[in-house]
Amino acid sequence: MPSGVILRAAVESDLDRLIEIHTACYPDDRTAEARRLNFVQNGLGRLSDLRVAEQRGRIVGHAFGFSLDAYFGGTRMPALDIASVAVAPEARGAGVGGAIVAALEEEARARGEDIIEFGMGNPDMPTPQHIIDKLIETARDPRSNRYSASRGIKGLR
Repeated sequence: MPSGVILRAAVESDLDRLIEIHTACYPDDRTAEARRLNFVQNGLGRLSDLRVAEQRGRIVGHAFGFSLDAYFGGTRMPALDIASVAVAPEARGAGVGGAIVAALEEEARARGEDIIEFGMGNPDMPTPQHIIDKLIETARDPRSNRYSASRGIKGLR
């Protein structure tokens, strides 16, 4: 957990700051009112499902954690949908986004939900140098620049 950051459920009085952070992180043509409705009338859950990160009394990030049912091979599995992870520009690079996601995952585990992590890293942290180096190495390898020998899945051809 980054120094001095606390995590808590969002409340109505947080909405102006949440909209400000969301707009900075997801710049598009949605109005402030449309963003507010996404927080308070989300079809997947309630405002209390949104976690906020607060540092020195100021909200610096947020993310939704919705419980849902996933089906794998016809078997129901309780799951967690993490959405709208956003970190205020002034707080980026300090691990805030990762801390919010980790807290949502812990809450889900406590409810008995399985966690299958499909994430590719923390968007508020720099890409580690060994990953950058491997990407460059792979892109320069001529064997990486062609189609695979597989004919694919017959039913999808």
